[in-house]
Amino acid sequence: MVIADNHISQSRWCCSLDDGNDFFGDSSFDPQEWLQGLRLVARRFLNKSTVLAMSLQNEIRGTMENANDWNNYVTQGVTTIHNINPTVLVIVSGLDYDNDLRCLKEKPKPLTVETLDNKLVFEVHLYSFSGDFESKFVQQPLSNICANIMNGFVDHAEFVIEGPNPFSLFVSEYGYDQREVNDAEN
Repeated sequence: MVIADNHISQSRWCCSLDDGNDFFGDSSFDPQEWLQGLRLVARRFLNKSTVLAMSLQNEIRGTMENANDWNNYVTQGVTTIHNINPTVLVIVSGLDYDNDLRCLKEKPKPLTVETLDNKLVFEVHLYSFSGDFESKFVQQPLSNICANIMNGFVDHAEFVIEGPNPFSLFVSEYGYDQREVNDAEN
């Protein structure tokens, strides 16, 4: 099984607020070059039955992120891939390092399930530190931490699988610090 994951535009470690790959229009994230890259990869894997999906961009983030631009560029990216390679699933990351899909509550979803023949999948990451600052976790009983993380997950992402027009949700990264050196990340 192959998932072509567009992780970063440069040959370097991902993902920080200073790597130039934060959001559409950042110094190393030119939307037109990004779309061209999606076209090349979609063509490269056309009719390859082991390639199940293509991801638009890993961990969208930064001070420039906003729902309007996200919706605009995601729609272009999804359409680009699907028009060239309609058999692959198209995976769409949320905002805030792929921790937050709430922009879908504010804005219309980029495309409908039917538009892509049920090929649209939303992606989220879930870590013990996802969605909230560590300090909030250590200022309350540790027994509440898991419930708080899961409630945040439902609010930030799981809602896409609910309701009359649900989407698939891919939890592509998850985990916690197993070294037990920080109560907020255990």
